[in-house]
Formats: sequence, structure tokens, C-alpha cells
Amino acid sequence: MQKMKLTAVIILIVVVMSVVQANYCPRRPNIMCIRASNKCCSDSDCRGSKICCSENCGNQCRDSESEPTNGMKAQRSSTCKIDPF
Repeated sequence: MQKMKLTAVIILIVVVMSVVQANYCPRRPNIMCIRASNKCCSDSDCRGSKICCSENCGNQCRDSESEPTNGMKAQRSSTCKIDPF
């Protein structure tokens, strides 16, 4: 019974660490935009476990990556406005 509890605790720690560490934005798409449109200004604007990433066409909520990429997280600023459309 003791060994089973220890195994459960170790599995829980590994799961929590992998979720916490998965905090990188995916690769930035290589596209040009006529008009940028922000869908988020920070992670708190995104649903679920998505994070707010700065992209060429504006900030977008994306699923996080576990490894670094060329993607960048959006930085909250007083000038960021979410486009309702």
C-alpha cells in the first residue's frame, strides 16, 4: 500500500511539472498581414490552458509547447486592446 501511494505521488508530481513547464508559444507563422487583430493581451484572456502569443497578425491564444520555439509570449501593456471581431 505504501509503495502504491509513493507511485501515485511521483506520477502526480511529474504531471504537474510537465504542465507548468509547457509554457512556450508555438512557432510563429511566416505570414504578412494588412491589419493586426489582438484576440488576447495576456494569458488570463485565453480559455483553458491556452497562452497569449504575439504573432505577426496580432496576439492569439495558442496551445503551449514544451520546448522553446521562435514564438513569443505577449507582454501585457496599457496599449494592448482586444479586437471584438
